[in-house]
Amino acid sequence: MPPRLERRRSLALAFAALDDRHLLALRPGRYLPGSQNRRNVPVLAGMSDELLERLAEQVREVRLPAGSWIMREGDLAESMFIVGGGRIEVVHEGPPEILLRVLRRGDVLGELALLREGVRAASARAQRDTELLELERADFESLIEHAPSFALGLTRAMGAQIAASRSPVVPAIPPRTIAIVGLDRGSPAAEVGETLAGALSAHGATAPISACSRS
Repeated sequence: MPPRLERRRSLALAFAALDDRHLLALRPGRYLPGSQNRRNVPVLAGMSDELLERLAEQVREVRLPAGSWIMREGDLAESMFIVGGGRIEVVHEGPPEILLRVLRRGDVLGELALLREGVRAASARAQRDTELLELERADFESLIEHAPSFALGLTRAMGAQIAASRSPVVPAIPPRTIAIVGLDRGSPAAEVGETLAGALSAHGATAPISACSRS
């Protein structure tokens, strides 16, 4: 295989954690139907094909199930992450636990502690099954020093996160009403509703209401 095609292949393999839709956002622009797709990942948006190939050789693929900790407050910072897919909640663990922000595909995580050469100021946990690309400190510092487009993209990503942090994060409100709808007349919707109400009663008051009881 020609060397340049081999480098292209390594780039694709480095982003193998992502599905095809995510790959479109991270591959070099010539692989895309429109290079504007790379704007979904601000830290990569201005990088050349050669820099993306270099990055592909440096990052490590990380997959985490929902509920897993990515970093903990006070940990020594040794790497940063690019969110490839999923959802991450950044929190102060407390008590009480305080939700600071929620990160999505294309966001960066952990870069501030690397720039400060310090420890993590907050904890981060996978809210959903999550895919990350991890860049270690030495490679991060080399890109900052030798790749102005990466530094500019990183600055823009940090600016967007700072702007987002000024808006209060409203935690999701737990559902108060749950409807059980049978797909046909033979579906045991009433039995399922009663079983669910019984299970939920261990966590608070429940009031089952059926179509029969309302009539």
